[in-house]
Amino acid sequence: MKLLIDTTQVRKAIVTLENGEKVTKEGSDLLVLIAQVLEENDLKLADLEEIQVKQGPGSYTGIRIGTAVANALNFSLGKEKVILPKYE
Repeated sequence: MKLLIDTTQVRKAIVTLENGEKVTKEGSDLLVLIAQVLEENDLKLADLEEIQVKQGPGSYTGIRIGTAVANALNFSLGKEKVILPKYE
């Protein structure tokens, strides 16, 4: 199961959960979106196999925020960081 983070757009974050099907949420608060997607699917961070972040093009500040959040979550879970030029 993958969590995909896209913060390349100005004032909008997109979080997608891939678990056989895609569940997508959009909003302005990245951490709240992540919590909502996990809660609505009865999951915890530890259930995620991979957390990926889209690396652009787009808002420089947004990309840095998305990368920092993804790296922090991966670090807390003991997983390697994954940065994608685009979603695969």
